[in-house]
Amino acid sequence: MIGIPVPENFDNPFAARNVRDFWNRWHITLSHNMRDVVFAPLSKFFARLFGPAHVNHAIALTIVVVFLLIGIWHGVGWNFAAYGAAHALGVVVNHYYTIGLEAVAGARWVQGLQRESWIRALAVMLTFCYCAASLILFAKRF
Repeated sequence: MIGIPVPENFDNPFAARNVRDFWNRWHITLSHNMRDVVFAPLSKFFARLFGPAHVNHAIALTIVVVFLLIGIWHGVGWNFAAYGAAHALGVVVNHYYTIGLEAVAGARWVQGLQRESWIRALAVMLTFCYCAASLILFAKRF
């Protein structure tokens, strides 16, 4: 309005293929800030602490910390921490699922699988259900 450029903050998040993709599309400025300020330095710290053989576990632990902080950033209360934990669980499961699938079938096969339209539709539907259901944690009482 007054000539100040503002970055786009949402990019059709409910069309995401997985929870990680959801967060790349939802509240983009917060996600980028948490990635740069918390995730990058903390994952490097944990990777050095755990050693090269356990880098994937270091990343998973960092994801949990970041999403707990994101949940608490949204408000003070157990339900906000639970919201962060639910999304941490979704991203960590996606992290290990991707690693496992690529180890078993190979990265090229996984990329081909991701191009299948029916698999994409199923993934979007499951992600939508998961993310929409997690919003119940914002309710005052349930």
